[in-house]
Amino acid sequence: MPRRRNSPGGPAAFAAYTSGPSAPPPPPPSKAKAAAAYAAKLVRSPDNWWLLLLLASATLYAQLLDAALAPKALEGFAVTATHPAFHRDVVARQATARVLVDGLAPLSSPVWRAHDDANDLLFVEAAARRVWRHEDGTGLVRVGASVFLDKAGSLACVGTADADALVLCGDQHAATVADDGSRTPLWAGAATAVSAGGAYFGGDRNGTWVVEARNGTRVAALAAAPRALAFAPDAKTLYAQTAAALYALTCDGACGAPRTFHEHGGAGLAVDGAGRVYATTPRAVVVLALGGALLGALEIEDPTGLALATDGHLYVTTAGGRLLRVAVRRGVRPAAVVTTGG
Repeated sequence: MPRRRNSPGGPAAFAAYTSGPSAPPPPPPSKAKAAAAYAAKLVRSPDNWWLLLLLASATLYAQLLDAALAPKALEGFAVTATHPAFHRDVVARQATARVLVDGLAPLSSPVWRAHDDANDLLFVEAAARRVWRHEDGTGLVRVGASVFLDKAGSLACVGTADADALVLCGDQHAATVADDGSRTPLWAGAATAVSAGGAYFGGDRNGTWVVEARNGTRVAALAAAPRALAFAPDAKTLYAQTAAALYALTCDGACGAPRTFHEHGGAGLAVDGAGRVYATTPRAVVVLALGGALLGALEIEDPTGLALATDGHLYVTTAGGRLLRVAVRRGVRPAAVVTTGG
């Protein structure tokens, strides 16, 4: 009787029994190994060398273009500290000021606007009666400065009110500007300064330099024109910057008489979330502690305004027509103060 092939007791079964279970198939190569193998094959082939040279040239060109388009460092800029914590907490010792805009007439009144989709910075070129906007863009796409509002009339400052509405300060009144160009008056005096949110205004009211709430309630009378206003984080101290000095007013219910907070005046003012005060002087931006002690300074010629932004930078305008940007330490952010102004 012939033997059946592939019987349970045949040679195939004996071989399987003696050799044990078959080994599992080798795992497929990882993506990294596969990519490395493909790259090695690409490099070994002379026919592909022109492609590699093209890729290297394109990469080098992109790097050179990015460096050429990047904002240049401001010559003569320096960071000085009078308190040991200044470099650690506010601005690094090796920080630079980058020139974002140059060649315009004197600039002033920078205002940072933070949005969910994009951020921008508004600033004033008063001689041209123009409001500019600066946007960074991303990568090699650099938006830079563009005209935001032309033929704006007499301009002393810009600010933002409810829902980020643009506020223009002029020699007649302060008003919000709608998208269609229509204006709604907010304050009847010749405004020279506005607080964040448009709650308080400073300017000339019937021949007297004053700070008033939006509803006309007088907060203080000053000896010189208020050029910038800002609140402390707890909204209990209002700072008013004039060309003569920086003043502080204690506001707990009603505001008290102004007291000198810093003896050098200027036109720019900001407060961060820790209560530190940033103020311009004729040759620097000074940073002051809660009690008024000098923490440090950024040496900049003729600063005319500043804005502390949520992107980790301090923006400064100058009388020389420049918009500058200085990196601040992580965690330094503008004070989030909500005031109604009556």
